[in-house]
Amino acid sequence: MLGAITGSIAEAYYGIPEEIRAKALLFLPEDILEVYEAYSRI
Repeated sequence: MLGAITGSIAEAYYGIPEEIRAKALLFLPEDILEVYEAYSRI
């Protein structure tokens, strides 16, 4: 649990490299990807 908290704080501070983000998005099902895209525009 501590790793999840630390990871989310690190992501907010450092960001995620684009190549890692693109690779991770390939694993999302289409319906979850639509939600991600809707909220990532905010």
